[in-house]
Amino acid sequence: KLLYSIAVATLAFFAGSCQKEGFESGAQKGTVTYTVEVPSAVATKSGVASDGVNNVNELVYEVYRIVNEDVVDGEKVVTLADDVLYRGTAPVSAGKATCKVDYINNQNHMVLFWAHQADNDLYNVGNLRNVTVNASVAGNTHANAAFTGKDILRNGVSDCFGSVTLTRPVAQLNIATTKQSLVLENGRAVDVSKSEVLVSGLSTSFNVA
Repeated sequence: KLLYSIAVATLAFFAGSCQKEGFESGAQKGTVTYTVEVPSAVATKSGVASDGVNNVNELVYEVYRIVNEDVVDGEKVVTLADDVLYRGTAPVSAGKATCKVDYINNQNHMVLFWAHQADNDLYNVGNLRNVTVNASVAGNTHANAAFTGKDILRNGVSDCFGSVTLTRPVAQLNIATTKQSLVLENGRAVDVSKSEVLVSGLSTSFNVA
């Protein structure tokens, strides 16, 4: 059986490092303690339910202030400030992570999450609103597993708790045939082993928001 697998990466937690970029001096802040989970029942890019999850070892998160919320053509549209308020990472173990997120009291915020294998160079996650794929890194492996999610904090005034279950942002296209050759409508025969499949028009970036 000949199998052609094309990983379509349409797309990109924290006791570790953190970066506070947008908090003004003297701003009243609260803290949300998040429990973040990677669903173990989700099949990975290799088709195995657990291995991809086991490779995920880092959560990246970003916090943005919400500047406007509207409904356009029946769809909710949330506009975020350009600058990130808070960015950090935290370790993921057995598909779970715990992290603490600071926010400004009496303002609405959106928290973006991205979990992946930290030493895999496939995804560029320096900006979770524009996660891109490193085209030079190829292969349909467990190391390419990634998960994403988001949450909205509304008018927080004190410390609280939250939970988020991540989902997979990456699509996979498998093209397979059990035949060595195919006969087209015009009568021409195609040698499958010498053929290529071209997929075009795919997105090369992913916005977690």
